[in-house]
Amino acid sequence: KITQCYDRDKPDPSHLLLAIDVSSRRLDLYSRYRQDGHEYEITESFSNEVTAIAARLDDYSKQAQKLGYTGLSFVVEPSGRYEATLTQTALDRGHSVWRVNPERMYKAGVIHHGDGGKSDPLDGRVLYMLGRMGKARRLVPLPAEWQRLRELGKWLEDCTLIAADLRIRIGTLRRSLFTDYHQSTDLSWGATGRALQECYGFDPRKVTAGSQARFIARMKAHRPGLPKRCLMSIWEQAQHSCKAALPADHCRMVSDQLSHLWRVWSDHTRRKRQLEQQMIAVVDGLDPEHWIPPLFPGFNKRMRAKILGETGPLRR
Repeated sequence: KITQCYDRDKPDPSHLLLAIDVSSRRLDLYSRYRQDGHEYEITESFSNEVTAIAARLDDYSKQAQKLGYTGLSFVVEPSGRYEATLTQTALDRGHSVWRVNPERMYKAGVIHHGDGGKSDPLDGRVLYMLGRMGKARRLVPLPAEWQRLRELGKWLEDCTLIAADLRIRIGTLRRSLFTDYHQSTDLSWGATGRALQECYGFDPRKVTAGSQARFIARMKAHRPGLPKRCLMSIWEQAQHSCKAALPADHCRMVSDQLSHLWRVWSDHTRRKRQLEQQMIAVVDGLDPEHWIPPLFPGFNKRMRAKILGETGPLRR
């Protein structure tokens, strides 16, 4: 499940605060509690696995009740998602979870033990100190539909970045093949550019292998409505490019890589549209009480869905 992070004062003082330093395999716990006028420390390490975590949390919950606490609060530092099992298990059991900013954690650690190096054995104490000071943010589970929206938004962002990188790489390979190609960006990535890629692999040698009339007829058959004047211009540029073409073996190698990247880019482009439509469907299904912003010129459904995927419920 996905959680949303937002500010609150500090963990409930009536809760037993458990600071846990997270690694891929182990969880190092540190806490303090008072009993009969004395203060005691708790230190323990256990496996970062669901069964071990669940057992230890249940045990600490019972101990906290015996000591007079009303519940448990956990403070952790983000650790490459290795903290996810702990935080979700704690949330499922009704405990509160707080997260410390890694930069703040580092700076507090330097002050706490006077060393900016690796300090895992002491991190639990620093986490505990920051939790007690209120220098943490509480994690709150998002409602199911908002969880879906946020996850789709993350995938869309990943897909968009990958597609942008692929487009740059494709452009570089195209220029190495078709050296004298001089058409607008919109045309190159629109219907004309797609037809040129799908029919001829953007290779001027393949374009000029037949007659100009055959080239124009094939392009128009593949994408009806392409302007003849533009196709004639591409034909002339292909003839010029053949004079500075790469060696045949190198050309085939570049063409093969270009075709591969084009297929991958096309898949990501289709996936982007699918994700956008799924996000729009989620937003359209939300209850109006969620404060859904109205649409207006320049602010469409796609933009609204992407923004809400990042913010979460606006009431918060």
